[in-house]
Amino acid sequence: MAARRDVFSAIEQPVGVKHKTVRGGLIIGVTQAISVVISLLTIPVLTRLLEKEDFGLIAMVAVFTNFASMFVDAGLTNAIIQRREINRQQASNLFWLSAALGCVIAIVVVLGSPLVALFYGESRLTAITCALASTFVASGLTIQHQALLRRGLKFASVGMVGLVAATVGQFTGVLWAWRHQHETNDYWALVLIPITMAIVRLVATYVAFPWLPSLYRSIPETASLVGFGANLTGFRFMQYLTSNCDYMLIGWWWGSEVLGFYERSFRILMFPLQRLLDPFTNVLAPALARIANNPVRFNQIVGQIYNLLLLTLVPGMLMLIVGADPFVTTLFGPGWERSIPVLRWLAVAGTLVPLHTLTAVILTAQGKGRQLLRFGIWSQPTAIAGFLIGLPFGPTGVAAGYAITGYVCRLPMHIYWLRHIANAPVLEFQQSTFVAMPYFAVVVAGNFACLYFMQGAPPAAIATCSLAFTALAILANSAIVPRSRNPFWPVLSLLRRPSS
Repeated sequence: MAARRDVFSAIEQPVGVKHKTVRGGLIIGVTQAISVVISLLTIPVLTRLLEKEDFGLIAMVAVFTNFASMFVDAGLTNAIIQRREINRQQASNLFWLSAALGCVIAIVVVLGSPLVALFYGESRLTAITCALASTFVASGLTIQHQALLRRGLKFASVGMVGLVAATVGQFTGVLWAWRHQHETNDYWALVLIPITMAIVRLVATYVAFPWLPSLYRSIPETASLVGFGANLTGFRFMQYLTSNCDYMLIGWWWGSEVLGFYERSFRILMFPLQRLLDPFTNVLAPALARIANNPVRFNQIVGQIYNLLLLTLVPGMLMLIVGADPFVTTLFGPGWERSIPVLRWLAVAGTLVPLHTLTAVILTAQGKGRQLLRFGIWSQPTAIAGFLIGLPFGPTGVAAGYAITGYVCRLPMHIYWLRHIANAPVLEFQQSTFVAMPYFAVVVAGNFACLYFMQGAPPAAIATCSLAFTALAILANSAIVPRSRNPFWPVLSLLRRPSS
């Protein structure tokens, strides 16, 4: 019963919970890192077992299934997390709303599956779309249990659930690909991965948090929760256009094989990035909400978080910009050379991830859902414009258009929203970026040195050298720069009881 009291209690929790939540936060980070490693290991395996066209087929369907998945959540997860007080009836109402949305959206996706096949001129997409519709039902039944676990800072349970789901899902996909290699149905390996993960996540979540909701009962508070969720859904819709419009345009214009080159590049960069950032933001959302009414401490923690993201994520992007060739060759094998320039441009766009992450997290923690929606309405169309401009030049042109419009258009918007809407310490962000420039120069020079001195060596050896140097640079910088000495410091600080 103690766990349930924590989950449903007011957002200010006793000081005694700190040690338990710190341990849980570290566990979810470790489990997500293990999940990323497992997924990265399956990338070269699946790439060699399957055809380029297979990845393009799944990417085509993902455009529509990702769109539908937004409405299953409908922002209700964050509505619970950021709420200062929540009771069992409110949570139960949101559970039934999520479950109903999952079922309705699954039916809509099944009915629309022939249109997906018609749009691309590919009959196999009908069955793929229908199969993936089952994930919406499972997600609808899981969302509120996951949200309550995160609200109660039960990150250890969340992390273990994700690890089990990822491991079983990836294993199932690889097993199918190996068993049906070179057969006409081998692409079902990529379909089974998300389906298996959704089912395992549902079962594991209920084992971790066996909460049974009560029957739906109309109460006034439900409307406000749904309203906040609607604003977040609107923002995610704009994000969807950015995240999936490129897939749709390339698949429609160039076909599934060319889309496969783009999808693999996007996968190698964004998948581990998202999997590592998800637990980080899951910790930040409820934790920052606890200190949103203390602007001084809020900005202090936000500055530390930006510094952490800047000094850890950007070096990884620089490593891929310089060494995209050996990484693509090592992970994908021969025949994937067209993915190399795509990966470089996507890595250029990835250097803006720290600002993008903070903008969404800060506005969510402050309860400014409407302002977050406005940010999406203004910023995301610039990415779509970049896709359209670069589309005639193939997947490389699409990635380049996304990166260039990111710096020309979206970067100034991030700065404006953070400064004037979120009241974030933008000047400190700029100073941190300027101070880090010599550090970034060392990372770039070191990666170029790996390429120069290891000419003729196997691509795997060059990629390993670049990865090792970049990791050592991050560790060395963490030891030299005081604010980044402890990489968990922002999370640990957030879990302290706010001062009065």
